[in-house]
Amino acid sequence: MSTVELDERVLEAARREADRRGIDVSEVVTAAVQRFVAGADLQELLAEFRRRDEASGDALGEDEANRLAAEELASVRRERH
Repeated sequence: MSTVELDERVLEAARREADRRGIDVSEVVTAAVQRFVAGADLQELLAEFRRRDEASGDALGEDEANRLAAEELASVRRERH
């Protein structure tokens, strides 16, 4: 286990959340850090996908992406009726 310094306002918010959930404040802080790290990892992964698409020339332009999205939406709406 490691020691981490937190701003008093952040720590108080974590304590309130821990009280609300009925868990230890360390669990709230750990979960928040895990979500932050996972989010950062996801952003890096998405950036890598974009770089690969751009390098391969497979990236859709905005107009083409919007056209495909509109076609899919229209198809789903037809299937509902």
